[in-house]
Amino acid sequence: MWSKPKKERNAKILELKKEGKTNRYIGKLLGITPQMVNIVYVRETKKGPPKEHNSFRSALNGRLICGLMEYFGGVVPGPLVIANEGATKLRMANGVGPKSLQVLAKALHKYGYIEDPEQWLAGKQHK
Repeated sequence: MWSKPKKERNAKILELKKEGKTNRYIGKLLGITPQMVNIVYVRETKKGPPKEHNSFRSALNGRLICGLMEYFGGVVPGPLVIANEGATKLRMANGVGPKSLQVLAKALHKYGYIEDPEQWLAGKQHK
């Protein structure tokens, strides 16, 4: 049974949904019904991205955003997903050249998603 505050529970629901877990699985894990998982998920996703994500995205230029959208299938995912994808893979995206990767690495570092931009660019590290 999940006994932490609702804010933490809701964040866990969003995290598990992003991982592709089912409402039934999440409900069992957290001790709530699958219907409640869906209600929370819909309510939380309608709030829009957290301000931190908006700030991160505002640090990116238009060409880089377009390149990321193309690479990720029409959306720009959250910074953690981008950080985990890594610079090595992102180099293959159209519109994501060396300068764009440097901008991206600086933004990921500024907002705490990677520890060392140079290491991330070299494909060696992320949080």
